Amino acid sequence: MRNLTILLLASLTTFAACSNDKTRAPGSAGVDPLPADQYPKVEAAGGLSPYLVISGANVTPGTDTKPMSITSAVRSTWDKNVLNVQYRYFFFDEKGTPLNPDPDWRFAKLPPRSQVFMEGFAPDTNARDWRLQIRPAQ
Repeated sequence: MRNLTILLLASLTTFAACSNDKTRAPGSAGVDPLPADQYPKVEAAGGLSPYLVISGANVTPGTDTKPMSITSAVRSTWDKNVLNVQYRYFFFDEKGTPLNPDPDWRFAKLPPRSQVFMEGFAPDTNARDWRLQIRPAQ
């Protein structure tokens, strides 16, 4: 019984010492199991995935004087109503650094079973990659 008491006191002392430790690092985030090169070019957020299809993106690479531009063909597969959505393009340099970390949202209406073309233009000539994000209009 005495050994149990000593063990319990030692545990409590260790716990008290750990909880007062001001040098401990904060909890770390986990590693994303989805590699960056496998992240989708077009993200349909807010439950839109079942109602949108992408039939292609026309990418005009940038030059020394003209930034990259993208036109993506997006079609609604929903029969019932117009889908009111917002979209934005992110552009990245050759290292994957965002050139426009918080781009403005643009509004689009997708009539039932109809295709629209969403356009984006890089903020400068350093863009080498892109991503399109679509969400329900807010």
